[in-house]
Amino acid sequence: MEDLPEFQWKAKTSKREAILASAYEIFYEKGFYQAKIEEIAQRAGVGKGTVYLYFSSKEHLLREMLKEVVNYYLSALRQRMGADASPRERLHALFRTHAAIMRRHQKVKLLIHRDFDFVDEELKQWLFEQRNGFIEDLQALVEEGIRAGQFRPVDARLAALMLEALFSALVFEEKTMTKQRMQRFLDILERGILAQPTAEPAAVQQQPDKE
Repeated sequence: MEDLPEFQWKAKTSKREAILASAYEIFYEKGFYQAKIEEIAQRAGVGKGTVYLYFSSKEHLLREMLKEVVNYYLSALRQRMGADASPRERLHALFRTHAAIMRRHQKVKLLIHRDFDFVDEELKQWLFEQRNGFIEDLQALVEEGIRAGQFRPVDARLAALMLEALFSALVFEEKTMTKQRMQRFLDILERGILAQPTAEPAAVQQQPDKE
């Protein structure tokens, strides 16, 4: 996608961003435990003490770096959600944008999906909140599509949960995800896998939830 926003820190104009850019590279290369503040400082062109002026610990540095990576990713997707287009077109654009980011930014892909949430509870809670917020955005998109008559009347929350899971399913398919293959994926998404639709799902939907 030609208008996909770039992801980079302004390392030449800000020491903080130089440190974040260095951490981005070293955490990607070595993981959390093997990365050292001294290495991050050296690659950033600053002293070790300067790192601690901006970040209180290695955990804090990782947390702030990951937050900016995740914010970039979600911001790019939310731009598609807010576009002046139909719900169906925006849903298609979401998956195409996701695939483009995974293809163009390999480090973003691996850092987002690497198991860093064990580092501290604050980061774990923040990641949970971001995921839940994104699911709520997807739910709103589904509800809009239902009102517009583009999506069939389904449980919008369940549909949003399934859509969010599909983003993860596509993470490591970027090398095979050509335009034609993406179109086939979107076709399966819209049509399902049943040879012929049945009336049963609609009947199930009408039943109230039971404890």
